Amino acid sequence: GDVYKRQKENILKEIEKLVEDGFKEVILIGIDLSAYGEDFEEKDSFESLLEDILKIKDLKRVRIGSVYPDKITDKFIDLFKNKNLMPHLHISLQSCDDTVLKNMRRNYGSALIRESLLKLKSKVKNMEFTADVIVGFPKEDETMFQNTPFFLFLSNKIHLSSLYLKKLAPSLQNRRRTVPTVIVYITDHISHSSKSIIGPPNILLP
Repeated sequence: GDVYKRQKENILKEIEKLVEDGFKEVILIGIDLSAYGEDFEEKDSFESLLEDILKIKDLKRVRIGSVYPDKITDKFIDLFKNKNLMPHLHISLQSCDDTVLKNMRRNYGSALIRESLLKLKSKVKNMEFTADVIVGFPKEDETMFQNTPFFLFLSNKIHLSSLYLKKLAPSLQNRRRTVPTVIVYITDHISHSSKSIIGPPNILLP
């Protein structure tokens, strides 16, 4: 269905009320936070909303739930200069193979993922990433499959704190391609690869 976006004033009032009630930390969540305000009659942006949230008195910590790699702009990165914005991002990767990403109709490829995440690492002290990956997408062959763990753990050393693996919905598998063993294989592969590179990540399965 359509994405519902709340008005900025509504969000700010709710957070201000939470702070009055004694809460010191908020986590901003949504399907695509970085697209916030793009379809408003008067254009707004997630960066603008975040700036206003960070100005709320007595709010000590703000965490961001999930962003897409293609929406990590210099302006967004600059917001982390505020000590109240926690240096952690959950990145909606889904895959690190260019063909799979194109088939998913994503607006980014592996080069942009690399550029965005390494730029964040270089500019934001103690920046940590978690991410999610979809396993067994239709038309994904062995080479495409191998590109994701290779990209994350062998070629770029991006250092994920946790990796969330999601198996493709059974309805889509039955309709397009069934991959009954791939979820086990990718888990074993990533765990084995990461032990010798950066230590095992926390791999969370549904």
